[in-house]
Amino acid sequence: MSLSDVAYQRFKERLFDHMIDLGTVMTQGQLSEMLDVPVTPLRDAIRTLHAEGLVEILPRNGIRIVRPGMEIIRHTYQLRRLIEKEAVSHFCSVGSQDEIDRFTRTHDEIEARVRAGLRQPELGDAIEAMEREFHDTMVGSLGNPYIDAVYAQAGDRIKVIRIDRRYVITPPLVQNTIAEHRAIILALEKHDVAAAVKAMEDHMSSALQRAMGL
Repeated sequence: MSLSDVAYQRFKERLFDHMIDLGTVMTQGQLSEMLDVPVTPLRDAIRTLHAEGLVEILPRNGIRIVRPGMEIIRHTYQLRRLIEKEAVSHFCSVGSQDEIDRFTRTHDEIEARVRAGLRQPELGDAIEAMEREFHDTMVGSLGNPYIDAVYAQAGDRIKVIRIDRRYVITPPLVQNTIAEHRAIILALEKHDVAAAVKAMEDHMSSALQRAMGL
């Protein structure tokens, strides 16, 4: 791994661990010291982070950590909706029964744990793993590395949005998410493409509303 890759990974780790405040302006020297990498490879990492929408480059003033406004939230979820609808449509035709059964088992297990009193931080870890398995499996079924890359970048922006909006995962939120997922799973079981796409559209609309605090 190159030093620029190290800088890139360390920046995201610290950002997602709430160690870098959104909206903060930093010089390259300050960021270099924080990440413990030289300035030269850091510049390459900054250009990549800028292209992904995580930082803004300020001429002669360093960088600003992007704080997502409503426009960024809407654009990010619009992109995610487009990818997810294509993915669920494709998966409805190519997904195996074993994969669909695994989705059902995972959701049953999480729901049972929530009813048994699962709380943070285990609750957050469990729902994140469930969503990653569910959505990544369908997007991955497209077999398109360009979509995978764009989808991963959108996922990073969603993490930042949740940090900024102080997104709290609660048992009722988990139950709502599971119910939305189950509607998708039911359509997958029936190989009903139209119903699967509609259920995913509804899920993405609800996810956007949650992200916007509505």
